[in-house]
Amino acid sequence: MFYLNEVFLRLKFFSVSFIIVVLIAYSYKNSLLLIFSFSLLKAGSTNLTILNNLIYTHPIELIKIQMFSALLLSTFLILPYFCWLVLDFFRSSLTKSYYSICVALLQQSVIALFLLNFCAFVYFLPVLWNFFQNFNLSSEVTPLTFFFELRVQEYFNFVLDFIYLVNIFICILIFLVSLTFFFGLSTVLYWKKLFYLLNLVAATILSPPDVSSQLISFIFLTFSFESFFFYKLYNLKIALLIKKIQI
Repeated sequence: MFYLNEVFLRLKFFSVSFIIVVLIAYSYKNSLLLIFSFSLLKAGSTNLTILNNLIYTHPIELIKIQMFSALLLSTFLILPYFCWLVLDFFRSSLTKSYYSICVALLQQSVIALFLLNFCAFVYFLPVLWNFFQNFNLSSEVTPLTFFFELRVQEYFNFVLDFIYLVNIFICILIFLVSLTFFFGLSTVLYWKKLFYLLNLVAATILSPPDVSSQLISFIFLTFSFESFFFYKLYNLKIALLIKKIQI
C-alpha cells in the first residue's frame, strides 16, 4: 500500500510539472515553429521565402500546430525528470553499486538522446529537405510549371516524421547498448534470432499498415542491429590484437 501511495504521489508531481512545462512552452507559441525550422533557415541552399510564407487552410490549423509543438517540446524537456523519478522509485530495491551503474547509464542515455537529436536536426534534416526538394525539380522542359507552396500542417508533419524515425533509431541503439552492458555481448548474440522476431514485430507495430513500409522498417531495424554488433565485434577484435601485441 505504501508503494502504491508513492506511485500516485510521484504521478501527481510529474503531471503538475508536465502541465507547467507545457504552459510555459505554449506561452512562446509564436516562436515554436521558428525553433522547429531554424536548421532549415540556417541552410544556405534553402530558399528562405518558402519557410517565410507558410499557409494554413483551416481556422484552427495553426492553433493545433502550436499546441502540438508545445507538447512535443515539453515531452523532450520533461523526459530526464521522468527517468529520474522512475529510477529514484526503484532506488530502495537496488544496491549502492548497482544504483550508481544505473545512474551512469541513465545519464549517458539522456545525453546521447539529446545530442543525437540535436545533430540530426541541425545537420541531417537540411540534407534530407534539400534532397527531396532538388529531386522534385526536373531539368526537362515541360509545358507545366510547378510551384512549391508549403502548408504549415504538412511542414510540421514532415519534421515530426523525421524526429519519429530518428528517435526510433536512438531508442534501438540505447536498448542494444543496455542489453550488451547488463548481459554481455556473447549472451545477446546467442539470442540473435529472437531479435529478428522482435524487429519484425516492431516494424509491424511502428510502421504504417502497408507491406512496403513494414518491409523498409524491418530492413532498417535489421541493418541497425547488424551494424551495432559489427561495430562491437570489430572493437573487440582490435582490443584483442592490441593486447596480444603488448604481451
